[in-house]
Amino acid sequence: MDCRTRIAAIGNLISRLVLLADAYVAAVLDRRPLIRVAEDTAAWLGRAWRASAAEARTRRHGPGRGVIAVVITRPTREEDANV
Repeated sequence: MDCRTRIAAIGNLISRLVLLADAYVAAVLDRRPLIRVAEDTAAWLGRAWRASAAEARTRRHGPGRGVIAVVITRPTREEDANV
C-alpha cells in the first residue's frame, strides 16, 4: 500500500475512532461492564481498519482493479485488407 493510500486509510480510521469514543462514553453512562466494551472495541477496530484500508484502495485505484477487460472487434474481410 503506497503512502497516500495509507494516510487516507488512517484518516478514515481516525474518524471512525471518534465515533467509537462517542459509543464508549454512552457505554460508560450505561454502566455496561468495561470488559465487554473492550472486547467490542477490539473487534470493531479490526473491522474498521480493514474497511478503511479497502475504501482507501478503492478510492485510489478504482473499483475494477484486477478485472480483465475483453475487447471484441469486428473481423476484417479479405477484400478490405487487400485494398
